[in-house]
Amino acid sequence: MTALVARMGPGADGGGGGRDGTVKDGAGQAVAGAIVTLENGRPARGSARRATDQAGAFHFGDVAAGSYNVTVAAGGFACGRRT
Repeated sequence: MTALVARMGPGADGGGGGRDGTVKDGAGQAVAGAIVTLENGRPARGSARRATDQAGAFHFGDVAAGSYNVTVAAGGFACGRRT
């Protein structure tokens, strides 16, 4: 099984609002066109989706402080769950 790895950190502006990241496969290669979903822990707050660029990069602007769930999906990659 091939894995997807998303790394996310503060946005390039250095402020607290934005979040940048990259998606790579298990071999460390960028995954273009992966869909990254950022979902607020509170259902009423909603979610946002971004597609990665050719370098596997994505950006979410103006992210409020709080807890979030991040999911990544891309064609050719299996979704697994560990219990």
